[in-house]
Amino acid sequence: MRESITVASATLVLLLALAGCGGGGGASPNSTPLPPPPPSPAPAPTPTPTPAQVIKPETLTIGTNAQTVAYTVYETDTLSSESNVSGSKDLAKFIKSVPSEQGATIQLDFDEARQIYKIKLPTGEAGELTDLGLNGSAGQIASSTFHRISSNGETVGSVWMPVPFRERYPYTYSHYGRWYKSEGNADGTHTKIYGWFVYGYQPAADAIPRSGTATYRAEIFGETPVDAFEISGTVKLAFDFGSGTLSGSMNPFLYTNGWYTDLDYDYGVYDFAQTVYSVGSANYSGKFSKDGVLLDASWFDGSLTGPNAQEVIGRFSAPFTRDGTQGTMTGVWIGKKD
Repeated sequence: MRESITVASATLVLLLALAGCGGGGGASPNSTPLPPPPPSPAPAPTPTPTPAQVIKPETLTIGTNAQTVAYTVYETDTLSSESNVSGSKDLAKFIKSVPSEQGATIQLDFDEARQIYKIKLPTGEAGELTDLGLNGSAGQIASSTFHRISSNGETVGSVWMPVPFRERYPYTYSHYGRWYKSEGNADGTHTKIYGWFVYGYQPAADAIPRSGTATYRAEIFGETPVDAFEISGTVKLAFDFGSGTLSGSMNPFLYTNGWYTDLDYDYGVYDFAQTVYSVGSANYSGKFSKDGVLLDASWFDGSLTGPNAQEVIGRFSAPFTRDGTQGTMTGVWIGKKD
């Protein structure tokens, strides 16, 4: 399912005012004309200011003019046999599900010489992103793109991403997507990995607020081993930049928009706990508590994004219980300042 920036140079026109004096007095025919007085010295030109860096968002906002930060999280599922279910999980074939660790990394690069994008998954697979085209119904504006991860002519995974500024895409300096890979095992079982990633431009150190407060609202994209479809939800992050503190909460849920109402479920409110944030930092982290109980196995981390910290990205892992079944949900979030 569902990430080059350019620097826009501003040219300042300098007007050099050259003041000259002309003399038109009469003289006798035999006299030698006096030379004209020298012109007044020209004013010193105004120094050209250094052009401000302008970040231009693209379908994949990767470039070299700003620092890009990326986060990923994933779920590894073992199935009894290969599943052909598209866009959802075949829960009837589940054997086990394992969440990713907190240190998972994903690498996104742009090869300017060849004008291609590259990706390296946390599971080790790496390759070029081959655009398979826009995803949308006939007569509609497509809101997402599919990509194949190709290495030496072989497909090693797939990537889905939304297209910025279509279908009311609200983010300018941050982006997200989903990656996926599948493979058979020697024992006849099948492994599928569903991963989410989020990335954006970190603000420069001197652009991070050091006073005042700000609240960010984010949306969730994630997985659980008991849901056939991805989960969504909301996050509130409240920063006190002056004191270097962070508070907030996350409310994940599954909502199928009326298609499978029996699967809809609200996982409840997960409050931020043991948060780590300091004055002047773009990064944050913490754990969750639920119903007043600290969830030791939980974690989240992320970053402020945008030239002036207008947006925020993050990822999370948290335990849950649904209808007597326990598991771990994983996902990412992306949002912007109120």
